Amino acid sequence: MTRGTSSQRLLDRTAGWLPILLLAALAALTWWLDAQITSDGNRGNGNQRHDPDLIVEGVRAVELDKEGKPVQIIAAQVARHFPDDQTVEFEHPHIVVTQPDRPRFTVRSERGRVSADRENIWFEGKVEAEREGESQADEHGNTAGPVRLSTEYLQVIPRQDRALTDRPVTIEESHGIIRATGLELDNRERTIKLVSKIQGTLQPANK
Repeated sequence: MTRGTSSQRLLDRTAGWLPILLLAALAALTWWLDAQITSDGNRGNGNQRHDPDLIVEGVRAVELDKEGKPVQIIAAQVARHFPDDQTVEFEHPHIVVTQPDRPRFTVRSERGRVSADRENIWFEGKVEAEREGESQADEHGNTAGPVRLSTEYLQVIPRQDRALTDRPVTIEESHGIIRATGLELDNRERTIKLVSKIQGTLQPANK
């Protein structure tokens, strides 16, 4: 593996483009589900089995800016609320973030789950997070290409602005690829820790 400043720049960029707080928007869908259950009088029915009391197909929520343009789209094929532990599960959740003057960002996975206290979100099964390339050059005249993170499991802790996994993870960008087992990302500190089995290849940027 090529070590040094190139790998550190890649990790720094990845920490910067992964907006953990925006992933918390998935949890906002659970409040809507809770409201539906409360209005129907279904909460607290004593059901101890892990069976859903509400199933919603084709979930889609769009957040608009002041000009009416979408800045965030959250969708899932199916959402299920479970009254025994107040969790919400999603099938094929998909998040798209399009903020002005920032590259398009997407997260998708096969499954998602939000804890009852809304403190944890788990993405499982082909988790993919991708940021498109930047159009504006930095102070050195370089433009950042697309960056993609893939794993089979990702835990997001929105209030702490952290994400972690103990599974194999791959980070790809225009100058190379890094593979490791285990990742700890702190978006507040803008740091990434790759836990073990780190390997990869990075090419120097063109001058």
